[in-house]
Amino acid sequence: MTEPLRDLVLDIYDTIADPGGWSKVLDRLADKVNARGIILFELFDKGGERRLGALYFNSIFKPEIVYPHMKYFKDYEIEEQDIVTTLMSDSDQIEIIRDSEIFDTEEERAARANVQAFAAFNIHYRAFALLDKDSKMRARFSVQHSADHGPITEAEEAELRQYLPHVAKALELGRPTAQLTQAHDSLKVALDRL
Repeated sequence: MTEPLRDLVLDIYDTIADPGGWSKVLDRLADKVNARGIILFELFDKGGERRLGALYFNSIFKPEIVYPHMKYFKDYEIEEQDIVTTLMSDSDQIEIIRDSEIFDTEEERAARANVQAFAAFNIHYRAFALLDKDSKMRARFSVQHSADHGPITEAEEAELRQYLPHVAKALELGRPTAQLTQAHDSLKVALDRL
């Protein structure tokens, strides 16, 4: 393992104890693949309704942009994630699916409201990965590229494949810590209101 690879992998595993470190880790990963953005998210069922939840994202994104987007364009995003799931093989290997594989034509892709909303932030090409094939609702990955960059390249996909298994493991191992942090933050807010 090369030193730059090892350093980023170690930082990925540091997020297990400190989930607040994900933004910087995803910034570094975005730099490695010349990406504009990266989002780690999950699908979940709330009261019989499927929803998207953004877990972590790099610093180009702000909560006031990501959360409303996922809520407003939920149907589009979930439809695309369902297609991504059907395109995955049964192998344990993490696969990267480009958004061009989801749609029959470029015109169809470009006409979608969620794609047009992303374009306002110079995000024109996306690629997706399912990080946990045993639990398909959890641990999903999206990388976004600009119009100038174009779609993710094969070399960038190969670069991502070195890190995504570690991202998947760190997400899974960090779940209890993240849940405790969330519970602590909720309790703090409740106590402050008293």
